[in-house]
Amino acid sequence: MAKHKPWSEEDDRYIKENYSRLPVTQVAKDLGRHPSAIKRRAARLQVNHKVSWTEGERRFIEKNLPLEGFDYCERSMKRSAEAIRMYARKHNIPMPNPRSDYWTAEEDEILVNHIQTHTYYQISLMVGRTQEATRKRYQKLRDDAELLGFPFPKKG
Repeated sequence: MAKHKPWSEEDDRYIKENYSRLPVTQVAKDLGRHPSAIKRRAARLQVNHKVSWTEGERRFIEKNLPLEGFDYCERSMKRSAEAIRMYARKHNIPMPNPRSDYWTAEEDEILVNHIQTHTYYQISLMVGRTQEATRKRYQKLRDDAELLGFPFPKKG
């Protein structure tokens, strides 16, 4: 039988501070433990995993989920797709329609990484989109970052 690593006061403090705001898998990774061990310890410590949502996150989901899909919301909010899905169901937010023309994480990254040194036209050639679509996407990413309180690069 494998020996179990004893729980330290520091482990318990980390769980109390982060269990309700981070995915269980992240807490487990941070502490070098299995997710089920984290859940058992949190229950013993009487720590609830209820996730609270900020007003900005609520507005972001309502605005973006139906149009942009789970992948974009997950990337932007740093929340799991399952948490977003559960929130949307609970609050009757329409689920996204399957589309093939969503902007990918790679396209967003190219846009953000080049916005200060390249024109919209140059970036549009890099991502295979129109200049107008590239400009609108930049504005959308900027507005969404502002809604969530994240820093975002300014157009150069």
